[in-house]
Amino acid sequence: MTARQTNRKGTYIRETREMAEKAAKLSPKSYFIGLEDYLPFLYPGRTWIHDKPFGKRGGKSYRIRPDYLCEEEKLIIEFDGLQHYTNPMNIRKDRANQAVYESFGYKVIRIPYFINLTTDVVREMFGISIHGNLFDPTLPSMSVKWQNTPAFCCYEGILRMTEEFKRYPQQYEVNIRQLEADNDEALSGADLLKAAMAGKL
Repeated sequence: MTARQTNRKGTYIRETREMAEKAAKLSPKSYFIGLEDYLPFLYPGRTWIHDKPFGKRGGKSYRIRPDYLCEEEKLIIEFDGLQHYTNPMNIRKDRANQAVYESFGYKVIRIPYFINLTTDVVREMFGISIHGNLFDPTLPSMSVKWQNTPAFCCYEGILRMTEEFKRYPQQYEVNIRQLEADNDEALSGADLLKAAMAGKL
């Protein structure tokens, strides 16, 4: 499978095109792409429903709204922004919603905001092999400047972040280097994240 190469330095994913455009205004040196523009490269010809109620299933109506749902693939894609790591109630809600989706046979893929969709990540996350570079694996997704570091997360959010970084160790390494380079533990939470990764939190 071949995907369009971004060929730009600093490419990041966002949930929607509108969110990508807003992010680009704040970080004009980086390039952002919304999932509705990116998913067709991973799943050509598939139809994606964005942010619509899950609806009536099994005799019960569900008002929960998956970010992206594809009936052909029986797949739900959730983009987990910072708010999914700062509030334990959001984390509990995510788990409950995912259990509902899975109970109806959907596979749920979650994209954490701090994981860039590099070739290796796409292979691990989606089970899809891409030829060519998509996202630069050397670029961090967290920094004090962006105020999206572990220091801004709740306890459960840091534990959740840790489990996701363990799936993508290269992404952990590039981000922890950035957090250490920020040299501001109170706002970076670098030591906090390292302690969590070592099982000492």
